[in-house]
Amino acid sequence: MITQELAKSMWGDVVDNIKISDHKDLLEKYLVKHDLNALPVPEWSDQADMAYFYLQSRRNGQLVWEKTKARATYDAVIRLIEKGALFAPPVKDVEAEDSSTDNEQLPKLDTDELSPKKYKCEHKFKNNRVCRKEYKTIGRFLEHKKKHGGQK
Repeated sequence: MITQELAKSMWGDVVDNIKISDHKDLLEKYLVKHDLNALPVPEWSDQADMAYFYLQSRRNGQLVWEKTKARATYDAVIRLIEKGALFAPPVKDVEAEDSSTDNEQLPKLDTDELSPKKYKCEHKFKNNRVCRKEYKTIGRFLEHKKKHGGQK
């Protein structure tokens, strides 16, 4: 069983990695959008690297927040931020206000798959050649980047 202290420590490591990565702007925009100073520590599951997050989906024509178990690792959290996930349970008043006033501003999770973002490697080798590999997921891209020694 994961203790709350251990969960906070592991979450702190994930957030710190995002703050120093190429995705720090994504994190800052997310925090501003949700009026937060820091990402809240999610509810941890009984597995060491899994936590519960909240994603929006459409059920019977209504947008609802669904509790989802996902990996709490760097690349998974980046994808969750991109999809507009919440890291703590949604506040009922805010949820009702959002759904009644402006449905167009809510994240559209289904359309993300239709036009996937491509991550391009532009690592420059010593012989001045450039790696031009493309990946559809941030996880695979970051794994590839590690092969270059974690450099751009």
